[in-house]
Amino acid sequence: MEMNCKKIFKIIFFLFLGGRCFSQQIELTEEIEGKNLSEKKTPIFSISPPIPEFLIFPELPELKLEEEKFVSKEKESEILKEEKKSFFSFKFGSFSTGEIGLNYNEKNLNICLSNFYSGNYRKNSEIERFNLNFSVFNEKNNFNFDFKTGKIELPGPVKNPFNLDRNFLSLNWKLNHTLSQNLFLNFSHRYYNIDDNTNFFNVYLEKDFGDFKLITDLEEQIFENNVFSLSNYISFEKDKFLIKPGLKFIQKDGVKFLADSIYKFNDNFLIFFDSEYKNPDFWEELIYDNWKEIKKDRLKPILFYRAGMKINLNETEFEISHSYNRQYLWIDYDSNFLYELYLEKFWKTSFILNSEIPLNEYMKLFLKIEKDIFNKEIFYFPEDNFEFGFEYKNKDFSIRIFALYTGERRFPQEKIDDYNTLNLEITYKKKFETGFGIYNILNKKYFILPDYPAEKRKFLIWFKFPF
Repeated sequence: MEMNCKKIFKIIFFLFLGGRCFSQQIELTEEIEGKNLSEKKTPIFSISPPIPEFLIFPELPELKLEEEKFVSKEKESEILKEEKKSFFSFKFGSFSTGEIGLNYNEKNLNICLSNFYSGNYRKNSEIERFNLNFSVFNEKNNFNFDFKTGKIELPGPVKNPFNLDRNFLSLNWKLNHTLSQNLFLNFSHRYYNIDDNTNFFNVYLEKDFGDFKLITDLEEQIFENNVFSLSNYISFEKDKFLIKPGLKFIQKDGVKFLADSIYKFNDNFLIFFDSEYKNPDFWEELIYDNWKEIKKDRLKPILFYRAGMKINLNETEFEISHSYNRQYLWIDYDSNFLYELYLEKFWKTSFILNSEIPLNEYMKLFLKIEKDIFNKEIFYFPEDNFEFGFEYKNKDFSIRIFALYTGERRFPQEKIDDYNTLNLEITYKKKFETGFGIYNILNKKYFILPDYPAEKRKFLIWFKFPF
């Protein structure tokens, strides 16, 4: 679906995320299967109403959700009706950080340009990135094109610094087409030239019979060894429940049974089961993370099955789930101070609490807690994540003060202590928008990886001028 370019330019933005498990973790036991894997659990359907969550420049790599493969006709209609404004945006901050952007919107056209540079907080860690994204859409077609190119320097660990850099190019496009009233087609292509070349081609076909849907999905990955996959699903949906059983075949790895389902007892309680089996694509992470590398080994498919329940009471959402995972994690297994992917199998029980406490019409407290319990020691990811804060917001002005906590993390070489940061963001909107942010206000010293220090205090200021 069309990328929302406003998210690129805004430092302050709210994402509505359903309570999903984002802390996927993996250890070191299996075979070496490549690398770029964070997390991959996006149910094919939405489990419950989303809860607002504010994301800032994360100290740990964000676990990236898989984009929807197909945009429903209803969603496309909402996009067409949505009133959009064009604007210029500017961002400046610590470490010689700067970004200039343009977002141009018409009824059936969106063009987004941005150029980003940061000297970054360590020697030999500069980032240069140019991004072009445009979408053309109408009632039957939605075409999106995204192009990124630039350079990222690799600083290495502080005890053994590098003098390396990485050039990158990413070109992705997607076409959603309504063949008839109840027949929908999606065709997409992802190309990466980052240390090496790789391509992903995907065709998605959906036939809607009302309560029933038939879905066929084909994908081809072209790399060292081409990999083909084919899946077929039947989806049945009513007011209170959805069930989506199917079979998926991946070349060299065989067939798996997948089944996604939801049963909604009432507005406050539901149970769910979801699953995923796919070839991993983590190449884009190399554009943003200067401590990762991907070797030429073929990545085995990732797999998970998850069952759980959700409870919604007023402004509070609680989720508990139990899952089987065959996932990857980043480990420096060859001791070259760049992190590669290991495949790991594990069971996990997850608890997620999202809560907002209104104080009055303009003020609220917010809290998010994520707790994971594994059946064995897991490297790289923390078991605990915590966010707590205060927000004041009226028509023209908002202020947000929040603390982020990340628990202890384990690596083969050593443990990384837990840490917390205090952050502040202020935004003012009138004829134009301006904002100011301070991150890690107390200037805490901590590490994101062994011998890879995190940023200290950082300042950002941004402007957005509509036209």
